[in-house]
Amino acid sequence: MPLTVSAKEDLAKTYAGKNITFIVPFGPGGGYDTISRTLAPYIGKHTGANVVLRNVTGAGGLNGMNTLWKAKPNGFTIGLITGIGACLNQIAGSKGVRFDIEKFTWFGRISPNFFSMAVSPNGSFKKIEDIITAKRPIKIGTTGAGAALTIAGRMMAKAFDFEVDFVLGYGSTGEIYIGVIRGDIDVAISAADSVLSQVKAGTLKPIFYLDMKKGKGYPDTPSFAELRPSKLIYAKAISNLGDMGRLIGGPPNMEKEKAAFLRDAIGKALNDPEFISDATRQNHDVDTASAEDVEKFVHEALNSPPEIIAVIKESFKTD
Repeated sequence: MPLTVSAKEDLAKTYAGKNITFIVPFGPGGGYDTISRTLAPYIGKHTGANVVLRNVTGAGGLNGMNTLWKAKPNGFTIGLITGIGACLNQIAGSKGVRFDIEKFTWFGRISPNFFSMAVSPNGSFKKIEDIITAKRPIKIGTTGAGAALTIAGRMMAKAFDFEVDFVLGYGSTGEIYIGVIRGDIDVAISAADSVLSQVKAGTLKPIFYLDMKKGKGYPDTPSFAELRPSKLIYAKAISNLGDMGRLIGGPPNMEKEKAAFLRDAIGKALNDPEFISDATRQNHDVDTASAEDVEKFVHEALNSPPEIIAVIKESFKTD
């Protein structure tokens, strides 16, 4: 709902000098934490408030998102929400989920979270066609059966009709990269922006970008735009999940005027040229979307076709 000029002025006075708690569902030092710390001063700039980060860790981000869900809807608590993780866990009916992602109060998206596939430059697979036509299952390292990268791998395999053998137990994507470099596994599937440092160093070679369009930073890497799979439904599902990425939200049923004020202020923060410059210097990709777009992304993901829901639920059963 649009705010009148007088309502904006009153709300600006309400927020001036007050503390906004910004919940981050992972520990200090990681990508979600650093982008949140980079964004926080700009939310402060556009609200007039002091933005204080609170790291709430555990359960793959669910603890932090559950904490945000239970927060008072008074307009003074916001949080980073991992769109893919939240949706996948909700679809699968994970016991740790205490929220309904569609009912968060949405403020916008920092960036999407598309995946890429990478191999060792010294390995036997040089391009995506080698994976598709392989005579044996492709070994893909993962942190868990229900992890987003695993589900992306399952959907890739179904889209292009190749066999996979997931190697579980890796503690992080960094460990997965090492596994590919050593030859323990064939492929790393990970967030496209996180693997770019390995690509620049020459230790990994990207062979596919998992989206319906070309990837930023991947000018020579094919995507679904160039290589159409036989089962397009799985390709579109991967792309839709990637659209969600790193989201900013608040607890449900937030006071309407405060929600509107924050939606406007956080939108300005996300598109502040100084924030984008700071984030880019730290190798964070910024590709914002509005609160209305986030609502659409979430609704589409939760209402995925039955074939996609089945893949997600099957993955979580074996986790």
